[in-house]
Amino acid sequence: LDSFRGKVEFGATADLVTALNPTRPNLEAVKEWLSDERQVALSIWDEKLIKEKGNQIFQLQLITMQFVTIQLNPSVDVKMWTD
Repeated sequence: LDSFRGKVEFGATADLVTALNPTRPNLEAVKEWLSDERQVALSIWDEKLIKEKGNQIFQLQLITMQFVTIQLNPSVDVKMWTD
């Protein structure tokens, strides 16, 4: 909480894991596409709403919400990688 700037931050983490079926014929194409984290981020989010923070981390801007006199401008930091 930063009472001087009116800024509140909180966080949580979650792991999303998707296994690829190695018998599918397009496995190599999918692996190649997934190897470029920026391309994956741009495929799911508007480029104007993405800020690259480095180290495979992207800040994604969410919809601004207004409640009477309180305005919320939420964002989420996403780290993308492949194994």
